[in-house]
Formats: sequence, structure tokens, C-alpha cells
Amino acid sequence: TRPPSRLTSDETGYPAVATLNYVNPLNEGALPEAHGRGYAGSDQDDEWLEVSLVVSPDFVVTDARFRAVGCPALVAAGSMLTQLIRGRDLTYARTLSAAELDRALGHLPDLRRYTTSIAVKALRQAAARISASSRTPLQCAV
Repeated sequence: TRPPSRLTSDETGYPAVATLNYVNPLNEGALPEAHGRGYAGSDQDDEWLEVSLVVSPDFVVTDARFRAVGCPALVAAGSMLTQLIRGRDLTYARTLSAAELDRALGHLPDLRRYTTSIAVKALRQAAARISASSRTPLQCAV
């Protein structure tokens, strides 16, 4: 949970739904039992997002979490992304677009819209690591 913001959406330039997902992000944190994990961003710029997925035997996303370092828009994108894909099949997760994520966030300011692309790139990488022949938790450090 982030420190409460006294700024209104009008003052920040962020839509209310994006502000809510930054101040009180859902599904934030590590997911050690993940079947797929994806990472996007830049360590050099101190801005990155990691998405972890758990899927059922019929490839429905049963759990999704994110970890993010960066601007409020990136945290909001990670939070909203996990909400959109939970309970949906892996095909949906693989095809979710940055534009759809931006719409769900109420349309981020132009200078922050790139964060939806970072989130979607991490999601696609996580989904790609889940195959029909290998749906076991990853054995890597979190």
C-alpha cells in the first residue's frame, strides 16, 4: 500500500482508476509457485515490472501477481493488468493489448502511456513460458 494521496485526479493528470490502482494496488508481490514469469523494463532506468502467473490444468489464470519499480503509472498498470487476466484463459493473457490496458486505466497521460506496453510485454513473456508440456512451478529465486 502506498502513502495516501491527497491529490485529486485533476491535480495529478491521472484518471481516478489509475490513481486508485497506484495508491492501493491489488495483487502486488512475489508468487513463488508461478508457472510463468515475465520481466520487462530497464534496470538502468530503475523502471521495471515483473508478472507472475499460475494457471489451472485447463490454462485459466488462477493467480497473477506483479512487482514493479518505477513511476505511479507503472504500478497502476501492473495492478490493473493482474485484475484483467485473473479468471481468464491464457489465450486472453497472450493477446491483451497495451491499448486495452490503457482503456481500463481510464487513459493515462500521454507521457506515461508507455508503461502499459512494459506491463503487456512482461505479461506476454510470462504467458510464453507456460506450455502444455510444462505446467510446473518455476524453480528460480524471487
